[in-house]
Amino acid sequence: MALDLGLTTRQLLSSLDGVVNDATTRAQSLDDAVDRALEVAADEAAFRTAAVGRRPYISARTGPEGLLGSRPPPEIPQEWVALSVDGSHIDVDRHLPLRCHLINLGGCIITYGRDFGCRLFSEPTLAVEDDDLYIRSPDGTRGETLIAGPLLGALRTVQEVERLADAVESLPDDRPVLALLDGTLAFWDLQRGNYPRYVADLLIGDRLQPALARLRAASTD
Repeated sequence: MALDLGLTTRQLLSSLDGVVNDATTRAQSLDDAVDRALEVAADEAAFRTAAVGRRPYISARTGPEGLLGSRPPPEIPQEWVALSVDGSHIDVDRHLPLRCHLINLGGCIITYGRDFGCRLFSEPTLAVEDDDLYIRSPDGTRGETLIAGPLLGALRTVQEVERLADAVESLPDDRPVLALLDGTLAFWDLQRGNYPRYVADLLIGDRLQPALARLRAASTD
């Protein structure tokens, strides 16, 4: 049976009203959130954002400006580098004859000013060995967790941060670098207890936080 374009068009036009209303509601909600943030005292904001528990990587620490504030932008450099790392992965597929997953990390380094240029890289890693397919408990027990699904996405994110830190540290220090990542650093599945504690300890404590510390050190140097 052919598609009834007339009926489809009427449904599309009727849905547009809802889209406009949703946009208006979102804009009003944003305005309301800004108004409430302006009413929070700076000391209260600093107190409430200081306690992050097991989630130090999403700490929203505030200064004397409170929840909202502005800083003047620095002078625009004439010589600088833009660097970005992003990844993709192929999950474990039980229909394949070989249990495996693949993580590919790609990046771009663009140099502006003198000696301008662009360099692209792509680094695939195929995991087929058990040591690469499982995260095991460090206490010597038989506890092990297959790296698949959301956990594979979390591992890829950690590897993106680590690769970004490697790339930043490999660049000469004669010009500023803008290092970019997408996605989130809030691993809710790990924090909610969906995986054993040793999984979060490894990915966040042993790998993510040191990689972020390297980026912080590079930015202060």
